[in-house]
Amino acid sequence: MYIKIGIFSLVLILLALAGCSHQESVQTAFIIPEKDLIPEGMAYDPATKTFFVSSVAKRKIITFSLSGKAEDFISSGQDGIGEVLGMKVDPRKQQLWACSNTKGDTAMSVVHQFDIATRKLIRKYELTTTAETHLFNDLVIIDSGVYITDSDFDAVYRIKPGEDHLEIFLKCPDLHYCNGITTSLKGDHLMVSASSGVFSIDLYSRKLRKVNFPNYLVFGFDGLYGYNKSFIGIQNTTFPVSVNQFHWDNEEKEIERADNLVTNHPLFDTPTTGVIVDDWFYFIANSQLGNFDGAKILKPEDLREIYILKVKLN
Repeated sequence: MYIKIGIFSLVLILLALAGCSHQESVQTAFIIPEKDLIPEGMAYDPATKTFFVSSVAKRKIITFSLSGKAEDFISSGQDGIGEVLGMKVDPRKQQLWACSNTKGDTAMSVVHQFDIATRKLIRKYELTTTAETHLFNDLVIIDSGVYITDSDFDAVYRIKPGEDHLEIFLKCPDLHYCNGITTSLKGDHLMVSASSGVFSIDLYSRKLRKVNFPNYLVFGFDGLYGYNKSFIGIQNTTFPVSVNQFHWDNEEKEIERADNLVTNHPLFDTPTTGVIVDDWFYFIANSQLGNFDGAKILKPEDLREIYILKVKLN
């Protein structure tokens, strides 16, 4: 869910239908005082009622509770972690999975698997190369494995249960700068956002199909989250910056309605990702990614506290 600002135009344009707005239901859930965090990913553990937020600039993961107490889950650079992007909790095994990337002469993209209770690393799945460009961005955990989007390689990787290596599940030009990933309502397809739209991948045949959005033109989202008969995506690279909920038809073949949940909120500064908790969508409102060049904060004096907002879903 890491966005290359200015390179890809991931645009949402509502054409014939206006969609419903629920701006009035937006609330501040938490404020994280660590201004230079430059957060990107979010996850939630329902067992401990704990939120996780990843840091690009500080290369770490923090936790915070419903009471708002924040602390490091892992420290900067611990276990070789790089810039941390998308994360997911496996509630069955009480594990946190996180994508990270390290730049340099020998770039490395890694999926980290942590035990939530002990905060210890269980395993790392590494992809090191000097000949290709990779960026592990987001992931989803289902029975058939952990599926990871590789934005720079236009591919989805998989880690099969019980195995200790990464494999390419599908590489395709249509998956150019693939980003958010979730599953379909029936659980038999992956849903992947890419620079040219949202795609459905059959888990068995690996056949790729572009999702039809009648009356809407959709070029991609940062993050993708399934909810009942809908999914949520964050549009953050063109105006209006917004959080949107798209509702499936009965056959889960195309989108029949869109709700605009939040648009141009005054706290927005490159909102990135979020997590669904009890019919609310919690999300990072001001990642401030535009103030980070991959190595340093450009204007420290412009940094603000990190706001986590929440909006009620339909």
